[in-house]
Amino acid sequence: MLEDSYKNNPDWLSATRLYPRLTLHQVPVASFCGSSATLNRDDDPKKDVTMKSLALRAMNELKWLGSREVPNSLFGSPISNIMYIWPIQINVTKDPNNPSNFEAAMATATHVAQGLCACKAPPEGEGPELPYPLTFPLNASLPSKRADWCKSSSSASADKLPRRMSSHRGLRLAPEVWN
Repeated sequence: MLEDSYKNNPDWLSATRLYPRLTLHQVPVASFCGSSATLNRDDDPKKDVTMKSLALRAMNELKWLGSREVPNSLFGSPISNIMYIWPIQINVTKDPNNPSNFEAAMATATHVAQGLCACKAPPEGEGPELPYPLTFPLNASLPSKRADWCKSSSSASADKLPRRMSSHRGLRLAPEVWN
């Protein structure tokens, strides 16, 4: 099985869990950024993700990362009751690069969520289009203070984030960013 090649990889069996590395290349791929909030179904939990605004999707990604759902779910039980699809459990806390990787991921997700606040419509190409707000490369540093994001009636707003994002092996997010 393919999983066996991962399970038997010496890097994965080491005490520090130096998982095989990927080189990531950021390339801008613009989705439709629409301004009409009347088209989204952000407040209806039963609606498909295709009916959710780009702003809400970005805010949810930030929420899942910052609440540690994403890194914990790479491992699954007993750390998380969710197991993301992967051939082997990954405990990212064993990786010595994890604090810097987590900080970079949080910074990226934060800048994406801030940048996409104006995208109130689902990215299906309906309604008035706005110029796409993101450019690459994204800033890899966490903002020093909380911005006044998404000040509108849309549910995609910073007040939907958990009250305090968790810290991660020495990385402490500035309270004013998330409170």
